[in-house]
Amino acid sequence: MVKKVEVQNEDVLDELSIDSEEFGLTISTKESMKETIHDIHNFLRNNGAGYGMNALKLFTLFYGLAKIENNGHFKSSNLPDTCKFSNIRNKLKENCEIGYEYVNEEVIQYIYENDKINRMLTCEIPESITGNILHLLVEKVYELVKKEKKLNFQLAGKIYEYFIGRDQTAISELGAYFTDRHITEYIYNNVLQPTLDKEGNVQSMVDMFGGSGGFTLGYLTYLIEKYPDIDWKTQINNVYHYDMNLDVVKYAMLEFYCLTGYFPSDENLRTMNSFSENFKETQDEYKTYHYIVTNPPYGGDKVKKGEQEAFLELIKSKLEEYFKSTYKVRNMKEMSKKTTLESDEDTAKLKQYDTIYSKLKKIDEEKRSKTVSLDSSSVRLKHFAKENNLDIKKFNDKESVSFLMLLAMLAKDGVAVGVLKEGVFFDKKYAFLRKFCVENYNVEMVVSIDASQFENTSTKTSIIKIRNNGRTKKIKFYDLVVEKDEKNELAENKDGTYRVDKIKDRITNVYHKLVSVGKYDDVVKEKYSFNGKDYNKKEIVCGEGYELKKLNNICKISLGDRITKANSEEGNIPVYGGGNITFYTNKNNRNGKNLVISRYAMSKENTRLILGNFYLNDSGLSIHSINEFSKDYINYLFLSDKLQKIIYNYLTKGSIQKNIDMNSFRGFKIPIPKKESKIKSWTDKISKPYDLKHQKEEKLNNLEEEVQNEIQRITEEEDCEEKELGDVCEYIKTGKHNKKLNGNLYPYYGTSKILGMTEKYDLNGNHISVARKGDPNIRILQGKFSVNDDVIVLKTSIVNHYYIFTYLLLNINDKHYNGSTVKGIKKTFLEKFKVKLPKDKSLIEALEPKFKKIETLKEEIDKLDTEYKQYVQELADEAMPPDLNKEVDFKE
Repeated sequence: MVKKVEVQNEDVLDELSIDSEEFGLTISTKESMKETIHDIHNFLRNNGAGYGMNALKLFTLFYGLAKIENNGHFKSSNLPDTCKFSNIRNKLKENCEIGYEYVNEEVIQYIYENDKINRMLTCEIPESITGNILHLLVEKVYELVKKEKKLNFQLAGKIYEYFIGRDQTAISELGAYFTDRHITEYIYNNVLQPTLDKEGNVQSMVDMFGGSGGFTLGYLTYLIEKYPDIDWKTQINNVYHYDMNLDVVKYAMLEFYCLTGYFPSDENLRTMNSFSENFKETQDEYKTYHYIVTNPPYGGDKVKKGEQEAFLELIKSKLEEYFKSTYKVRNMKEMSKKTTLESDEDTAKLKQYDTIYSKLKKIDEEKRSKTVSLDSSSVRLKHFAKENNLDIKKFNDKESVSFLMLLAMLAKDGVAVGVLKEGVFFDKKYAFLRKFCVENYNVEMVVSIDASQFENTSTKTSIIKIRNNGRTKKIKFYDLVVEKDEKNELAENKDGTYRVDKIKDRITNVYHKLVSVGKYDDVVKEKYSFNGKDYNKKEIVCGEGYELKKLNNICKISLGDRITKANSEEGNIPVYGGGNITFYTNKNNRNGKNLVISRYAMSKENTRLILGNFYLNDSGLSIHSINEFSKDYINYLFLSDKLQKIIYNYLTKGSIQKNIDMNSFRGFKIPIPKKESKIKSWTDKISKPYDLKHQKEEKLNNLEEEVQNEIQRITEEEDCEEKELGDVCEYIKTGKHNKKLNGNLYPYYGTSKILGMTEKYDLNGNHISVARKGDPNIRILQGKFSVNDDVIVLKTSIVNHYYIFTYLLLNINDKHYNGSTVKGIKKTFLEKFKVKLPKDKSLIEALEPKFKKIETLKEEIDKLDTEYKQYVQELADEAMPPDLNKEVDFKE
C-alpha cells in the first residue's frame, strides 16, 4: 500500500534503501536481523562448522575482532595488527588459501597467547572449513557489523540467543528465557533509571542469572549514554554478571569489553551456580548490591524417571505385595520386625527389598540435589530465611528461592527489578513470601507483560520493582504497552520518490499504562496479592432514582453441581455450564427462568437467561432474586453488555484464564430502582418483546421438528436416489482466517457465533455452514458475511437449501468427526457425503411453505431480539449513566 505524505525532513534514514554493494534490502527490524543471523548459522552448519555452540564460536572469532576494532578498543586489547579484522578481511580477499593460513597459523596463535582475549575468542577452525568458506563467513560478518552500525541496532547479547535460542529443548531444560531488548530498555528508561552515587561512582549492580548479558549490558549502555565521562577502567568492576553457562559468560565478557574498552575482573564476571553461592564481600561479611536487575530461571526442575528407577519400583511393589499377603503385615516396617522367615527364598526376597529400597532412596536424594530448593541452596539464603522466621520447606522451586535471593542481596536503599513468572504474583503458595516482602521492603510497582513479548516462551511474566527502604506504602500496577506498525506502508518524498514509512511488526513505542493502585491496608486485606485487578474495584455510580444494593443481600447465589458425561445417564435434559449445552442427561437441577453466569474460563459474554428444565454443572452459577417482584428486573440488568463487561473486567481473577472471584462477586453492588413503579415499568417494557420472542422460538422449534420428522419419513419410506453432496452444491469451501475484525459492516462467523465485524464480505446469499473442528454445528447463514477457517460453507444449486440443511442436521453427528486431540471433519468428506433425495420432487415442494414460515419466524425473532436488547441497553444506561461510569482511567 502506498501512502502519499509530504515529508519535511528529507534526511530521514531510508531503512529499506538499496545497497549497491549487496543489491538487496538492508535489515530494518529485529525479526529480519534475527533471520540474517540464522542465515549465517545455517551457512556455517551446511559447510561443516557444526551447529549451536561450535558454529557460534567460529562466528564469534571474527565478529568479536570486528567489534573490538569497530568500537575503537583494538589498541587496548594488546593484540598485534595481524589480528585486526580489516587485515584478516583483506588477506582473504587477496587470496583465500593464503588468508586461511594467515588466520589459522598467526591470528589464532596470537589470540591464544593473549590472557584476556583468549578467554573470549579461542576457537579452532574445523578441518572441513576451506579458505573460500572462511572468506564468505568474514564477508557476512563484515556486512552484519556494517548494518548493525548503520541502523543503530544493538545486537549486544542477542547473537548468543539467536544462535542457541533455536534449541527449545535446551532452553526448557535450563529453565532460562531471554528477556527481549525492548523490555530491557523499558526497565532502564522507565522503571529503574539508575544514577551514580554522590561521589560520581557507578553504583554496584548484579544480575545473578546474567545469561547472555541483557541486563548487565543494558546497565552499561544506559550509564554510557547518560554519563559519557565515566572512567570505566575502575568503574567496570562495580558491575557483576554471573551465570552457570561458561559460554554465555565468555560472550558477556566480549560485550563488556566492546562497550567499555576494559575487561572486568574475574570476580565480576564468573561462571557459577548462583543458587548455591554465598556472595561474600569478606570472609565474615555477605556482599549486597545497590541495583539488582534479573530474569531468574523458572521451570526445568523436573527430573524424568529413568528406566532403572521404574523397574526397581516395579520389583519393590511386587515384593511389598508378596510380604503383606504372606505374613499379614500392614507395611514393610512391621515386616522388618520379623525375626524368622518361612523359607530361604523369603530371606532372599527381603534382602532384595532392602537393597532396592536403598537404591531408590539414593536415586531420590540425587534427584532432590538437582532440584532447586532452599534446602539445596546456599548457607547465606538459609540463614536469611531463618533470621526472618521463614519456613525453609516452603522454598521448593526456582521461583521462590530466586525471589528470596533478590531480597537477601539487596543493599539498604537499593533497588531490585525482577522479571518473574506471574505465578509468584498470584499463586497462593507464594503468599507467605509476598507478605514478607511487603512487610519488610517497599514494593513500588508491578508491570504485567504480555506473554508474546518473549521470543521463546508463552509463560506470563511481570516486572516487580522493590526498594529496600522500609515497609511497602503503596503499589502501582501497570500493563506494559508495546505499540507496533500494523502494516508495511510507503510515504512519498517531495521529489516524487518513495521511502518506507512503516514496517509491519516494528516496535514504535513502549510504555506502561496504570491499571490500579493498592495502598498498604488494601494489600494486607487482599492477602498480599500482587494482582493489580484485586485493587481495581469498580463501583457503579447510580442514575437518579436508583440505589446500590449488595448482590448477596438481595439475591440467592447458587453454584451448579458437578456432573460428567461419563458418569450420567443420557436423557433429554440439557447440561449447561458457563456456555452452551455440553451434553444431555436424564435429570435436572434447575427449572423455570434462571439467570446463569459462568464461573471458569470466562468470556466477555458470560451471562444468559435459560428457560425450562436443565442441569447446571459446577462451571456455572445461578442468581435468584429474593424479592420475586424484582426478579425479572435483575435478570434483564445482568443481560446488559455493560454489566457483563464489569463482571469480566473487575470481578475475575487470573491472567490467562479468567475465573470469577466469588468474594468480589457476592459483595458486588448493583443499581436497583427506589420505587417499585420503576421496576414494573422496565420489566413490562422489556418482557413484551422478550416473551414474544420466546413464544415464536417455541413455534419455530415445533415447526422445525415437523420438518425434520417429514424429511426423516421421506428418506426412510419414499423412493429416493443418493447423490454426493458436492453434486447438489454450487460449491463447498473452507473459510479464511482474518485478524482484522475492526469493521462494522459484515459479520464474521466462527463455528458457533459471530466473532467480529469486517469491512468486506466473502459470501452472499443462503449458505449452510458446518463446523470443521470441535462439535458438529450446522447452521444456515444468510446475507453478506464471511466465515473463519474453522468453518466449511456450502451453497446448494439444484435442491432447496433448507432440505439439505435439515438432512445434514439429521445425519451428521459426532461419529463423523475424527481426531485424537481436536476432532474434526474434512471438506473432502462432505463433498463425497451421500444425500438422499426423493424422486418425487413434489414431496420437497410440499415442504416449501413450511420452509418459508421458518424463515419468516427467524426474521421476526431477530427483530424481537434486537428490540429487547435495545431496551436492556436503555435500562443499563439509565441505571448506570455512561457519563458517570467511564472506564477507570488512573492518572499518575
